[in-house]
Order: sequence, then C-alpha cells, then structure tokens
Amino acid sequence: MLSAVLLLLSLLVSFSKDAGFLLIQLKHSALLNIIFNLLTFPGDGISCVVIVLILFGFVSYRKAITLMCGYLLGSLVVQSVKVYFDNPRPAKWFELESIDLVLPEGLSPHMWSSFPSGHSAASATLFLFLAGITGKPQLQILCALAAILVGYSRIYLYMHFPEDVVTGFIVGLLSMWYADRFLARWFEKAQKPWENKSFFLKE
Repeated sequence: MLSAVLLLLSLLVSFSKDAGFLLIQLKHSALLNIIFNLLTFPGDGISCVVIVLILFGFVSYRKAITLMCGYLLGSLVVQSVKVYFDNPRPAKWFELESIDLVLPEGLSPHMWSSFPSGHSAASATLFLFLAGITGKPQLQILCALAAILVGYSRIYLYMHFPEDVVTGFIVGLLSMWYADRFLARWFEKAQKPWENKSFFLKE
C-alpha cells in the first residue's frame, strides 16, 4: 500500500490536477465498469459492518470492537473534513475549470464532497486490520493489493482525485493504528474476561 501512496504522491508533484487524474485512467468499457463497481464495494462501509458482525459472533468481542472503533474514528474524520471543504469531484471540477471532459459512458459520478475519499479510508482500515490478524505475509500482501484496488476504483469511476485517495488511505491507516493501540492498552489494564469470547462461541 505504501508503494501506491508514493506513486499517487509523485503524480501530485509531477503533474497538474487534471493531467495526473487523466494519466492513470484505464480505457473505460462496460466490463471494466462492472469490475470496478464491484471492487469499490469493500470501501462502502457495509463490508466493515459485516466483518464486525462476523467477528462479534464467531471470533472475539475484542477484535470486533477494535475494527468497529477504527472504522468509526476514520469515518468521523472523513465526514468532518468533507463537510468543511466540500470539494468538487472530478466531473464537477473539470466543469468549473472550463476544461473539456467527455465522461466515459456508463458512469454516474457524484459532484461534491470529494476530499477525502471515504471508500479509501474504510478499505485501508478494513484491510490493515485483516492483514494484522492473518499473520501470513502472502495474505497481508493480498490485503494491501485489495485496498489499493478499492482506492484506484474511486479514481476509475470518476469519484475522486488521487489526492482524495491518498488522504483517505492515510486517515484509514492512522485511525486503525490508533484504535488498535489504544484498545490494546485498555484491554490489558481492564483484563475483561469476555474479550476473547464471542456471541456464539462462549468458551
């Protein structure tokens, strides 16, 4: 994921806002539209909720609470920043800048609240958490790739600029890291007997 963040940051430094955005666009097609609409799904928040419920029911209350807190913290930061800035999304930005843009067929992007990308933040939170509990390098690499694909899907679908995605990644990663560290200390001090139990697996 770090390599993707560095790549997007290099685009921000090396190219203008419109050039950097258009440079990394794939040639759109009906098939790719379907694929990237599916790939964007893990960042919509529902995926985090589903995973939290699975952890709550079958893994442990502690893991469920940790992921839930990381996601809620990231969402709070993202939505607060969105309300404050309310930046135009790509299609609207091109219009406001009077730059000709032919929107790829089959896309219906939103127009406002571009910065930062909530999907990127949520996917970074979710996949960092999953990478942390797998303990296997191969699965951790897959988690990183999955988060990167979610972030790129937001650019492909004309929902966000690269800077929105980079900031979303950073917010998600920091939120999950902070929630994990804070709760680890809290659980260590509290010594809750239920923390490693789950709703359906009591023992």
